[in-house]
Amino acid sequence: MRKRDALGSQVGDLETRERDLQTRVTDLGANLDNLRQQRDAANTALTETKVSLATEEQLCASYRGQQRPLEQRIAELVHLATQRRNEISSFLDRKTQAEGEMAESRQKIEALQHQREQVNVQAAEILSHKETQETAVATAEETLREQRRTLTESQQQRGTLEVELAQKNMAAQNLRDRVREKYQVNLDDIRSECITITFADEGPARIQTLTPEEMAASGAATDWNQVAEQVGNLQKRLENRPGQPRRD
Repeated sequence: MRKRDALGSQVGDLETRERDLQTRVTDLGANLDNLRQQRDAANTALTETKVSLATEEQLCASYRGQQRPLEQRIAELVHLATQRRNEISSFLDRKTQAEGEMAESRQKIEALQHQREQVNVQAAEILSHKETQETAVATAEETLREQRRTLTESQQQRGTLEVELAQKNMAAQNLRDRVREKYQVNLDDIRSECITITFADEGPARIQTLTPEEMAASGAATDWNQVAEQVGNLQKRLENRPGQPRRD
């Protein structure tokens, strides 16, 4: 009886252990499925990693192939950047120089503007002086025209006077000839003297001469027209005297 109880107890323990083992088997099966899934995922990831690695290796190979041209290009860009920096420095120097030249040019422009203002003032003065001179020239031209008209008139008067002078000289020469013939007096010898002839009803005419000083003191002058008239009257009186032959 006790043996049967012992065996029953062992069977119960074995059943319990079997249930535990089955639970463990179930758990291990589940873990195995999970591990299989992880393995499959790992394999998939490994495949993807291998593909990515191959792609990366290809890119690296491509990059290694492009490295030298890129290094050359980088060197060229560095050299170009150096040139650009030098050009910028030169440009800044030229800019500074240009600014200095612009400041100098502004000063020159201001000086030229001041000179232009002075020139404008001088030009205005010159223009005013020119207008004054033009007015003076116009006045002078008008005066010259008037003087020319006066000269023309004077020349005409001179011609008239020369004709009249010739006539007077002829009359004076006739008068001198008549005086010399009638009175035996040469008027050329006493040209500088003043002759005064006083006529009387009876007796010869009285002739009086004055020196130049006496003429100047008395303000006397020879009136040849009156002399000629008096000579003519005297000649008529002489010709009309009784017993005096007439002269044609």
